[in-house]
Amino acid sequence: MKCLCCGKQTEKPLCEICRQHTDIRAFADAVLAYEPWNGENALWNEIASSLVDQKDFRDLAFVLAEELPSPQ
Repeated sequence: MKCLCCGKQTEKPLCEICRQHTDIRAFADAVLAYEPWNGENALWNEIASSLVDQKDFRDLAFVLAEELPSPQ
């Protein structure tokens, strides 16, 4: 998968560098609200197009939220 911030190959939605410099809560909210078919973010559209269903892109917000301290 690609990092949602910088596009580098990573195993998680954010690479280690971006994870250190990103407000994960705000970023997860942005991912949840994003509609891949609107064309506003080329990287996110590319990532969404690699999914079986583009609507599954929003599920990445839940993966990001797992990194937040509980309860979230």
